[in-house]
Amino acid sequence: MKILVVDDHPLIREAVRHVLAQLDEAVEVFDADNCAAATEQILAHPDLDLVLLDLSLPGSSGLSALESLREQFPAVPVVVLSARDEPGVVVGALDAGAMGFIPKTSSNELMLSALRLVFSGGVYVPPQAIAGGPHDDPLAAEPAGLAPRIDAAEIGLTERQTEVLALMLQGHAQQGDMPRAKSGRGHSKDTCDGDPQGTRRIQSHAGCNRRQPHGAARRQPVGFLKNRRNAGRNVNREIPLRIGIMSVYVDYHRRGRRNPQALQPQIGPLLAGLLPPDADVEVINETARGIDFNRHYDLLFISALHSDFDRARQISHYYRRRGATTVFGGSLASSYPQVVQPFFDAIVIGDPETAVPQVYRDFCQRRLKRLYRGGPYRAGAVGTPRFELADRRAPLSFALEATRGCPYFCEFCVLTGLGTRYETRDVERVIDDIRCGQAQLARQGRRLRHRLVGFTDNNLGGSLAFLRELCAALKPLKLRWYCAVTFNVIANRDLVRAMSEAGCMCVFVGLESFNPAALADMHKHQNIAHKTRAAIDSCREHGMLVISGLMLSPQIDTLEYIASLPARLRDAGLHVPTFLCFESPIPGTPHFHRLAGDEGAFLPNALLRDFTGYTLVNRPRHASVEEFLDAYRKACGEIFSIGNRLRKLADDVPRFLRAGRPGCALVDALDMAGLQGLFPPAASRSLLAGSDRPPPERVPLSDADFASEVERSAILQPLAVTDAAGCVLPHWLDSQQPFAVRLARSAGRHRGEKVAIA
Repeated sequence: MKILVVDDHPLIREAVRHVLAQLDEAVEVFDADNCAAATEQILAHPDLDLVLLDLSLPGSSGLSALESLREQFPAVPVVVLSARDEPGVVVGALDAGAMGFIPKTSSNELMLSALRLVFSGGVYVPPQAIAGGPHDDPLAAEPAGLAPRIDAAEIGLTERQTEVLALMLQGHAQQGDMPRAKSGRGHSKDTCDGDPQGTRRIQSHAGCNRRQPHGAARRQPVGFLKNRRNAGRNVNREIPLRIGIMSVYVDYHRRGRRNPQALQPQIGPLLAGLLPPDADVEVINETARGIDFNRHYDLLFISALHSDFDRARQISHYYRRRGATTVFGGSLASSYPQVVQPFFDAIVIGDPETAVPQVYRDFCQRRLKRLYRGGPYRAGAVGTPRFELADRRAPLSFALEATRGCPYFCEFCVLTGLGTRYETRDVERVIDDIRCGQAQLARQGRRLRHRLVGFTDNNLGGSLAFLRELCAALKPLKLRWYCAVTFNVIANRDLVRAMSEAGCMCVFVGLESFNPAALADMHKHQNIAHKTRAAIDSCREHGMLVISGLMLSPQIDTLEYIASLPARLRDAGLHVPTFLCFESPIPGTPHFHRLAGDEGAFLPNALLRDFTGYTLVNRPRHASVEEFLDAYRKACGEIFSIGNRLRKLADDVPRFLRAGRPGCALVDALDMAGLQGLFPPAASRSLLAGSDRPPPERVPLSDADFASEVERSAILQPLAVTDAAGCVLPHWLDSQQPFAVRLARSAGRHRGEKVAIA
């Protein structure tokens, strides 16, 4: 028998080792003091029979250690051994997959009995975990990441039902094994009959006990039966749910300017399509318009990029204090669930297709869990977006997704950090969604926009065979469309011709750099710098506008290279990029982890909001920080000058008119006009991590929204990534990869099939 004890206190480990020696003569005990060491021990001993896990470990919070072990090693039983035995903690651990929960205050005999029960196939739960009693203030007492404590009476269980449930959880599966209550009463008929899953009733609805200001009451989901406390009568008050889906936006240039002309995040219509068709859903894209903080939501889904997370958690706190339940998803939630979990009622890791419907069902039944994981991607499960919910004022709001992920391994990319994968949908389903969207917009009288379609895919050309098939299907529709692709797509003249004939008028391409050394360092091997001019000319010849951005690599680029950029842009025919930024090592990406191991690579006091590409967070290698920033400002001033923008239009517009694409000329002009006020960066910005001007966006939180100064600081202080010495804080070193699948780079693979390389 092999048992692993995971606890950061050596005295506890030694004491537990002594107790376990009484369990079996042949017991072997191993130990670890943190999650990483535990993982190493499990890999070294794959035949472990049990893991005894403390919840309070360095580098983890709440249930994150348990959830991480259960995800990595689902076949290894885990029993929690913790100093906290509040009901909410116990229930949260069991719901996360623990086979038992043993308080550290237990006697040696009780611990041994509990372990024997687990080895015999039972689940041990301490009886006090579901005992009634007064509640502490959850905001003051609840540790981050743990479920709130519950009261058996509050969820409708009688005293006898509580006793029976405790016995069931301890392994008394047969009715005859359950001793009668001390009062001598027999079994109540409504105890467990007809409810084989009755133990699920002890799970609380996240946030339902939260103190709310001004006596505001939480609205109940449709059809939910309220507590039976009205003279024994059931009260069934049906109030329609109001659901919000919010994409948080922070202006990277820190001027407080919104951009309704930009491509809108499509997560709102996509998630709305996964909810019941009659659900009252509102989609809020902050890119285009501000939030109406007077609106009420029962259930609020929130998504944000890494650098927008400070605002996302403040928005969550604002609405939670006003009775809403908040759910967070996206790349940051998938990479760092242990970081984001304390600020939301629930988080979603991975794809939304299976997780979001389950969140909705659990919320309506008041069984919301703290964490949901999306199942494997299934192209057929992707719902038709509710295009009619997109912002009417945003011209680029009719957009959808045909693929997901990207097959390349660019080091700086968040997709690579999540685990490289590339999925495609059936082309027929994509065309059906477009027609459905056209019908939705036509019913709203938005006929002028329903022939301009955007593909929000990270890389529509990850499978060249799929892209060719999609172009063939789009051609008869006579649409105008735009997308993002990689450089190898626009370098393929036959594919450029097929896209143009199918109606493509604009492509965004990640050129990133003209420096071959920088491209190699980024692992962006699909880009070939000296072929840029030929690729851009091919696109313009076929009436397709190329929009692209450039990044400066603080590790590779020199001052001479930065000074050469205006000439390189003219030679490439691009003239003016959409942006010029720094290569930012976003937490969770391979680039971030590589630099984290390089002493002195990061600047001190870097904040999460600084990782936008427009604030320098890592130290240049070939120049001082001041010299590097001065060169950047000078290059921006020349590249984005009005004269240079006019020269670009003078080169582009005649080509588009000759190709019969006046729409491309118009988009080009709008793109150049939209750069006004963005570059060069404002002189008031330091552009340095930790000292750059804070974003101007605000959430109207007041003193009444905070229970203590500690809570105020936890919500309002920006999250730090590095300390005063420039060292990365430990919790940012522990990122997850939910899509860690190596894909075959077969140009012919498509239709959503995973192909793994052994």
